Formats: sequence, C-alpha cells, structure tokens
Amino acid sequence: AAYGDSLYGLNRKDNLTFDPSEGLLDSWKIDVKGDDVVTTKVIKRGIPWHNNEGVVTTQDVKFTDAHLLLGGTSSSTVQRPIIFNRDLNNIEIVDDVTLRYHSKLQQLIVDYQKQWVGYLMPKAYVERVGEDGYRKQPVNTGPWKLIQHVSDTRVNLEAVPNHWRQTPEYEKLV
Repeated sequence: AAYGDSLYGLNRKDNLTFDPSEGLLDSWKIDVKGDDVVTTKVIKRGIPWHNNEGVVTTQDVKFTDAHLLLGGTSSSTVQRPIIFNRDLNNIEIVDDVTLRYHSKLQQLIVDYQKQWVGYLMPKAYVERVGEDGYRKQPVNTGPWKLIQHVSDTRVNLEAVPNHWRQTPEYEKLV
C-alpha cells in the first residue's frame, strides 16, 4: 500500500511500465539539442497533500528533485536515485505546472525517471518541521495516509477519503 504517488505512475497490470494516469505528471518529454538535454515535466493540477498541506506545486517537485538529485536526505522514507546527476545544470520553474531540467547527459535524467519508487516531499512542510520531523511523520499524496511507523515492527495506514485516483476499499491497514 502506497502513502505516496510517484511522479511517473507505474502501470498496475505489469508494474514495469509507466502509466501517466497513475502518476502526478500529466506529461514529460526529453529534448536533445547538441550537448544540451532538456527534460520537461508538466504536473497535474490540484493534487492535495495529506494533512491539509495544500496541493502539489512545481516548487514541491523542484525541492524534491533538487534534494534527491543534488544530495539531500539519507532518510529511508525518501529514496535516493541510484545515479546522482552530476551534470544537472539547473531545474527551471516555467509556470505553475511546468518544470524544465537542463542537463548535459541524457542518461542520468532518464535513469532518475526510472526511479518511480520515490515520492514527492511538500517543500513548505519539510521546511517547517525539518528532515527529522518529516522522517517521523511524512506527508504525501497517495491513497493511504501514514498514521504510525514503528521501525521493524509495524506501519499503520489510513485510507484517504475521495483520493484523486480511487479511495481504498479498506479504511485502515496495519
């Protein structure tokens, strides 16, 4: 059970291919111009964070990707990509739903995009509670809300009513 939604969405039938209807992105594309690689991501509008933290913004996506790609947290609740993008020049916010990633090596961006297990972090919440606070009580967008995590023992999850994709069938999972 996921308490977060990935950007790219994983096809539920094969768990191997991307399905944009399952992810937080409306679209993404990669353009190569000489040495320069530009990856453009367009996020869905109005996807709410748990705990009334507002909706997912391009600021949240940039914060998460910069954090992960450029050496952020070591938290087990936030997955680091396998390959760090040393050649990422910058992440540009184009408008309220569009980001552009400027890079020199396409493969590193593509490899990061394949890390669909990573969840977004709400920038304002992480800045307010800090990384330790986020590790203790992460906030995300998935069909399940994390209620309690006892390391190596149990995880308590609660269904998110009216989730943007589908409300889970069960009210609680332990």
